[in-house]
Amino acid sequence: MKVLPFLPRPGWVNSLTGRLSVSLSLIVIGAVAIILGVLSAQMAAEQDTLRDRSLEWQAKDVAVHLQAEGGEVRLALPPELEKAYSAPDGQYLFLISNAKGEPLMHSNYGMRLAGHLPADWRTSGVEEERVSYFEFRDLERGQVFYGASMRVWLGEQPYTVQVAQGPVHSDVLADTVIEEFFERQWWAFLLFLVAIVATVVLTVRLSLRSIGAVSRVARSLGPASLDARLDTKGIPSEVLPIVEAVNEALRKIEDGYRRQREFTANAAHQLRTPLTILRADLENRELDRAEALREVRALERLVQQFLHLAQADNFQLALNEQTDLNAVAEETVAALAPFALKRGQEIALEAPEGSLFVRGNSSFIAVALRNLIENALQYSPAGEAVTVKVERPGKISVLDRGCGIEKSRLGLVFDRFWRADRKVEDGAGLGLSIVQQIMVGHGGQVEAAQNPGGGALFTLIFPEFSAASSIRETAPSAP
Repeated sequence: MKVLPFLPRPGWVNSLTGRLSVSLSLIVIGAVAIILGVLSAQMAAEQDTLRDRSLEWQAKDVAVHLQAEGGEVRLALPPELEKAYSAPDGQYLFLISNAKGEPLMHSNYGMRLAGHLPADWRTSGVEEERVSYFEFRDLERGQVFYGASMRVWLGEQPYTVQVAQGPVHSDVLADTVIEEFFERQWWAFLLFLVAIVATVVLTVRLSLRSIGAVSRVARSLGPASLDARLDTKGIPSEVLPIVEAVNEALRKIEDGYRRQREFTANAAHQLRTPLTILRADLENRELDRAEALREVRALERLVQQFLHLAQADNFQLALNEQTDLNAVAEETVAALAPFALKRGQEIALEAPEGSLFVRGNSSFIAVALRNLIENALQYSPAGEAVTVKVERPGKISVLDRGCGIEKSRLGLVFDRFWRADRKVEDGAGLGLSIVQQIMVGHGGQVEAAQNPGGGALFTLIFPEFSAASSIRETAPSAP
């Protein structure tokens, strides 16, 4: 079923747009409800005040039409007031008295106000203008009336104007406002509320439109389009860090995917050479046993390096694991000494007395050190010695007297399958990459430099014993 663009889609409530729209709409509706409740409560509390003001205005409307001529008092009400006060239902009343409280003129039922004049108003000494409010029940009609008494002056004579309203008109202003709102303006209020909710929804959808576009791009990403990045233009600042983090993750994935492709291609190339030689020997039926063994050992070493590289990529040091660098160096040098002697070379070990503990895995450190020593032996001429130096607080250096590495190429030595001399058949260019990954797993680093006395210098630098606490607690498998 096709969903129209202006209608919510299935699952809309669970979306970010839906959640924000519903939340903001509920807030708006709740705020309007609270405002209406406060206004209603305030109106109810102000009803007495509004009624008193209405009575005071009513008294003033009567008083303003009083006239004193020749010692006589006349009341000339406009036709609309005259009609209201002479109505048979007697809901509007007035009574005008002199200073002694004697009635002078009144409306229909107006004499019922005579008994509600304040006592101190009957004396002529009261000169200030005053207003007093009262309430009484008309027993004949069974109705409650609200009234007001006002002292006015005509010349030098005080008079009292009393007015009252029946129950039908006691809260005329409040009744009118409420009736006007609920009976005539409710639809306008409803439209206003709907407009607010629609504005909230539209604003949220427009604000999050860029996120929808980004999500569509993200869904279209695949192995063939890892170079694409999510557009950060128009993204809300609250969501921008997430989009930037995704772009950074895509960059790392692209880089890893690229390196994986290169690794696969290089690995296939490295495996193909010894396999091609073995196949040629077999096809020609002129299998040289020594040559075949050499190629098999080359394959075995290559596979072993692939295994070490895979283990180094996934290596994580256990939190409480430690090892003695002196012991690792002694064992590794002893293991490679026969190989060096066979090549007419020597391995010299310089180490401090006692133990030198670092946080590390002895098996992986031995693999890293072995690779450095083998590289040094491979690129050193016969008769030269390779020096392994252990230093405090946690450093192992391997120095050779070979051809060395040009400064411009020092940054390339740790790339996978990179070799300084392509003519050298032994090795696939993985040894230094394995060393680097192992040191990353230890929270340390490996540095390559030119040996001041000629040749190359590689140094394994381990963090201080107290600085390795941030390494994750995961027990690795020995390589």
